[in-house]
Parts: sequence; structure tokens; C-alpha cells
Amino acid sequence: MTYALHRRDLFKLAGAGGLLLTPAARLLAQNPMPDVRIELNMSGAKRAFTKHPKAAILSYPIRYIMAAEGNGGGRVGIFLTLRGPTEADMAQMAGEARADLAQRLEAIGLPVMPQADMLANPAVAGLDWGQPHWDEGTPDPMGRRIWYNTAGPGERVINRWGSTNGSAEMGINNRMAAPSRALDAVIIIPSMFLEFSTLSGDSRSGSQGSTSWVGGDISFGFKPFSWTYYMAGGQRSIEMLGGTVSPRGRGLISAQPLPGTINNSVGAPSADMTERLGRARIDEFAVDMGAWREWMRAAYRGYNTALTAEIAEARSG
Repeated sequence: MTYALHRRDLFKLAGAGGLLLTPAARLLAQNPMPDVRIELNMSGAKRAFTKHPKAAILSYPIRYIMAAEGNGGGRVGIFLTLRGPTEADMAQMAGEARADLAQRLEAIGLPVMPQADMLANPAVAGLDWGQPHWDEGTPDPMGRRIWYNTAGPGERVINRWGSTNGSAEMGINNRMAAPSRALDAVIIIPSMFLEFSTLSGDSRSGSQGSTSWVGGDISFGFKPFSWTYYMAGGQRSIEMLGGTVSPRGRGLISAQPLPGTINNSVGAPSADMTERLGRARIDEFAVDMGAWREWMRAAYRGYNTALTAEIAEARSG
């Protein structure tokens, strides 16, 4: 039995064809925990994890995709929003993820600096810090997304963090050499990027007319940009060891959809949306919040488990 919400062929245009709609609402079945198996690969100077006696988790931002747009060539489209999690809910999960990683690192013999001590150091306090914020872009061929980028409650994120092409993070290792020396700690910056839909669209022309469609599933998993950066500054100002830990492969989406309810046509499209998408529709996925919290916990535990394994191997090598 499939639990996926299939949107492919929701919209078809051909000659005198019309607009096809799904039922007004569809309840997705309550599923067991997601089967998202993430494998990570460390690239760079693994000796960074033996350079200092402790670690500092500088920030643990999570990007939560909260809206998806499928565009059928500017002729038809769906704007799908995720309803349920608040900014406070998302920050809570990020705080839990940080605490979980700290506990795992302690368990492999790598002490983690208390956050207050880390932030009190002038070399850290003077970094280019920013606030949790909303952002948007096209992180992969699946189409435009809107996300919320946050760390734990009351925590900040590195300013401009969260690009989908690495441009904002380029050179991050060099900027962290001095703080690493000041803290006498290897700096770690994990970052998860979480998806809830595979919504996308296309438009094709043929001898029998043109066909535009928007399709996808309600889903759950990681985006490939769920990278971790690490760095360790040496005694000399020019000495720096660092690298990245990134997902291996692209099988990062669960076969099981998030539990919740789909509501079609929840609002009238704006003029801008109609211009961009053509015959547009706004849909909403109301997630089951109890399930959402547990699925988020499954995500950060899985990510942290894989990350800790890479760090443990680097320390033993």
C-alpha cells in the first residue's frame, strides 16, 4: 500500500484541455519512523581532531524547508506550504540536535566546551554573527523552496550561512583558525537541511499539443547540502587544518511520507504567483506535530551518529 501523495498529472493542458484537480483533502496514513539512512564522508585534514584537547560546537544551524513550488513551464503550478511547526519548534529541535551531538562526542572521549565559555571568548564573540532568518532559493532541480534557518533557542547563526552553492561558506575554515587557537579546541559547525516534499514541474510540447504538469510526493529527508565544517588553528597564524563532512550519495529521502493532512486550494494566488506559475493553486500540508517532532529527532540522531563515527575514525587514525 502506498502512502505517497502523487501530484504528477494534477494539471494537464492540451489544446482545449482543462484543469484537473485532486480531492479537497487527503489524509496521509500514520507511518512508523522514517527510514532515512545517511552516510557521511570526511574530506580534508583529519589531524584537526587530534590537534586540540577538546571541541567547540560553534553553531548547529538547521534549515527547514517550509514551502515548495512546482512550476509547469509558467503555465500551471502549485505552491505547497508546510503548516504546523513554529519558529520556536524549529529552534527547539536545533537545540536538541546540538546537545545530542555534544553527548556523543563526549562518549568517544572528545570533551565539548560549554557554550557559555565558548561565546565569552573575544575571538568567538567578535565573529560575524547573524540571527535566525527566512531564505529561499533553488537548492536542486526539484525547484524553488522557502526555508527557515535557525540554531537553538537564543542562539545565533553565522551571518549569511546557508547558501546552496557553498558561496557563503567559502573560506569559513580560514576565518575560524584564530578562534580555534584562542579556544584551544577544534571547531565544528554541523548543518542539516531538511525537506518535506519532492514537488516539481515540467512543460513539454509535441505533435498532439502541449502538456504541463506539477508532481511529487510528501516526503522527508536530507538535502545534499547537509554539510559539516571543521577546523583547527595551529600555533602559527598561518597554520590551519580543516575540512568538510558531507553526505555520500543521494539516497537521502525516506520512502515514507510525513503523517498529516493535505488541503487543496487553501487560498487565492496572488497576481505575482499567477504571473510566475500561470494557473496556480495554493495547497497546504498540515503535518502531525507529534510525528514531526519524532521524525526531526530521528533525523538529527541519525546525522549525529554518522558524524560522530567519522570523527572517531579521524581521531584513531
